[in-house]
This record gives sequence, structure tokens and C-alpha cells, in this order.
Amino acid sequence: MSGEILQTLMALRAHLELRGNGDGVVELGFDLGILAAAPEIAGGEAKQQLLDIPGVEGLQLSLISRSLVIRYDPARLDPGFWDAVLTGSEDEARAALEALPGGDGEG
Repeated sequence: MSGEILQTLMALRAHLELRGNGDGVVELGFDLGILAAAPEIAGGEAKQQLLDIPGVEGLQLSLISRSLVIRYDPARLDPGFWDAVLTGSEDEARAALEALPGGDGEG
């Protein structure tokens, strides 16, 4: 799992802005260049990959406000995970993904 989502997140994060993170909700803003950077979004593959992250409970996408709200269980997914995968280095993102249950690491 971690290899696919890492590739997707690396392609997407240049177009994402972390707007808020707390109480089991992370809000991301995005620019429309994200559609060219990751065509799999249109097919729903990126959405499914995000939903496959242990602890993610739901997504709400708004094209009008160009935002993506991810609901997650903070007891299962540390809020620091989002900072690592969205704003950290590629190595930090990889380490955070590998630490998840079902990742390539011990989880």
C-alpha cells in the first residue's frame, strides 16, 4: 500500500495546502493543476488510496472551494502523520506511511 499512496501524495502535494489539522479532521486546499498532475484523481484511484489509509474515515471534496476535508480517527492515525506526508521530505513521508499497519514497515 505505501508505495502507491506515496507516489500519489508526492504527485499531489505540490498542489496541496494544509489549511488545518485537529480533532480528527484535516483540511487541504488545492489548485486546479492537481488534475493535470494526477489524472488518477478523475478515476477515483487517489480517493480510494486515501480511504485505504488505516484510520481514515471519510473524505469530502469541494471543487467550488477547492478543498478536501479528510475525517480520521486520531486514536488510530496520529495527527502528525498529515504534516509528515504533506509537508515533510519524501523520506519523512515514506517513513510515516511505512509506520502504518499494512505499510512496508512493522506498523
